[in-house]
Amino acid sequence: MLTSRKGEPGTVAVDLTNADSIERALGTVFPDAVIHAAAVRDLALCEREPALARAVNFGATDCIASVCHAFGIHPLVFVSTDQVFDGVAGNYAESAPTNPLNVYGETKARAEEVVLKNGGRVARVALTLGHSKDGNRSPNEHVVNLLRARQPCMLYTNEFRTPIHVDDVASALVELLSLEPPVPILHLGGPDRVNRMELGLGIARAYKLDQSLCTPTTSSTATASANSGGVRRAADTSLDTTLARATLKVPPMPISECVDTLRRTQPSHAL
Repeated sequence: MLTSRKGEPGTVAVDLTNADSIERALGTVFPDAVIHAAAVRDLALCEREPALARAVNFGATDCIASVCHAFGIHPLVFVSTDQVFDGVAGNYAESAPTNPLNVYGETKARAEEVVLKNGGRVARVALTLGHSKDGNRSPNEHVVNLLRARQPCMLYTNEFRTPIHVDDVASALVELLSLEPPVPILHLGGPDRVNRMELGLGIARAYKLDQSLCTPTTSSTATASANSGGVRRAADTSLDTTLARATLKVPPMPISECVDTLRRTQPSHAL
């Protein structure tokens, strides 16, 4: 079962701000398992509209976890984020304590707790690269679109991530459904720790775009600065993916292969 807000063909309409809507959808379809990936994920939007972020990211997840537990629908896999960490230490293992800096991270950390309490599984996903339907939603599309337009692309030199290709995320989530013994929390990230500037330069090289337009800047983790979009941003949320590499049949690809795959598979609207 695929769900959507408007009930497009082949999907079931679900209003994530409405508990009755969630329970009705799950009770009607009664799926064998659930992968819960829906969220308000824009960090700045979560800061501007915290009530919406908490309703969707935490409230809906609380309801889904409770309904799945009550109906005996399992497993439930919840897609969380590296933003549950404060970014001070980096290379976070699954056992590391969460300490989010922003509303988005806080709502996802709280949601993790209710999922685990109800017997679900948590996949913390790092910065994800891929192609979106509109061609303007992913981090790699942001870089490519600006450079192709001959516009400067501001990239943080003090933010470190472990980027992962969306196809690797998708296959890992499906595999996580059937892993035995169950893995309560799994970190899904690539094997390479890079900052945003390094990532942007790698994308520019792969696409043969002007690297000089990649403009270094810094974000602030201490305050919600204008330079960081009014959001307290974690500096180093790189994930320790030792468990994923040891557990998954196909571990996530390195960043060089990831970027090359993006270039080779770009849809026609991005040419």
